[in-house]
Amino acid sequence: MANSFPPPLAHNVMHGFFPDLSWQIEDIAGNFRRQFGQDSTHIVSNEELEKNKLKTKILKKAADNFIKKGYPPYQMADNVAILFQHLRYMVNFTLHRRKTFWIEESLAWMFHRTELDIEGECLRLPFPSCLYVFSDAPSLELATNVLQQDPDGDLQDETVKICSCYMNQIVFEDGASELEVNWLFDAQLPEWPYLLSRNLYIHPHDDLDTILHSHCPDVAPENRDAIYTHPELKKLLHLALSSVLYSTSANLDMEVLESPISSLEQQIADSSRKRKIALKQKLHKMEKCYSKEDVFYLPGKIDISQYQALSSMQKNDKSGVLNHRIMVRGHWRRANPSWHDQKLRWIMPFWKGSEDAPVIEKEYRLRP
Repeated sequence: MANSFPPPLAHNVMHGFFPDLSWQIEDIAGNFRRQFGQDSTHIVSNEELEKNKLKTKILKKAADNFIKKGYPPYQMADNVAILFQHLRYMVNFTLHRRKTFWIEESLAWMFHRTELDIEGECLRLPFPSCLYVFSDAPSLELATNVLQQDPDGDLQDETVKICSCYMNQIVFEDGASELEVNWLFDAQLPEWPYLLSRNLYIHPHDDLDTILHSHCPDVAPENRDAIYTHPELKKLLHLALSSVLYSTSANLDMEVLESPISSLEQQIADSSRKRKIALKQKLHKMEKCYSKEDVFYLPGKIDISQYQALSSMQKNDKSGVLNHRIMVRGHWRRANPSWHDQKLRWIMPFWKGSEDAPVIEKEYRLRP
């Protein structure tokens, strides 16, 4: 069962550091849900969260604990500021019912080889706030490389074991939108997951290059940290946007997986007192291995072993044979204007050429 369900996600991990945080986030999200309506698409802003009284109590208690542990004032203040940003993505995620998409390994592999020749109007989250989870080797390698760009980070020399990408989207009346992308890199150590936030400003007719280079109007490009323009982060954003498009596409292949923790909690509720003790011990162990969230599972269509074999092939064919096979990158196809369903169609990567010909792996790069 090791690969059948994702490990604890970033918000699960943060709850482990702050035992009361789970119910506190639910309480804060519930207050905003009553304020904005059960079906509201509203995204809670920094300013709105700042005014929440329970948030203030959470941060004050955390600050007191940091001081008791001997943290100097400047480090305590930094940690409290980072915790506030964790609270914000968790509140919005909970406010919009914790919708989680788990991207299977071979599907992520294909997304890394998919062109994004689309316009900004196509980029709409399936929910105002949702989470995309990646546990495949190429994505984790990219995340590890990004971590190495922060010389002051606690996880700089560590290997990322799971990526949790929390996204919020604010859509404006003119069709433009702001997409908040919160990457959480977890090395599964006794440290907080590393939080890296990137806001994309999207207009209906923007191309990918414009979207990836967008930035907050109040921040001059020359003042941005170099990590935000690093090639590896752009590749991760490319992966995230491909996942968004797929989760809203017409040919979506998806199933719902229930967390093994959910079923065990139900067993505990229905068991006798004596049986509860043993089951709770089992639950405590499982909470260290699996996420508590049910997930929308997005599987790939081809056995990942085929890709692993192809990825490890030697690229030094010297046969001189002209006939060869190449992989055509995946891409997105717009619906015919006459079709009832106008959602994008994803055309997965495929091999072109004779089956008996040698394979040529092309190196694909984003357009500059």
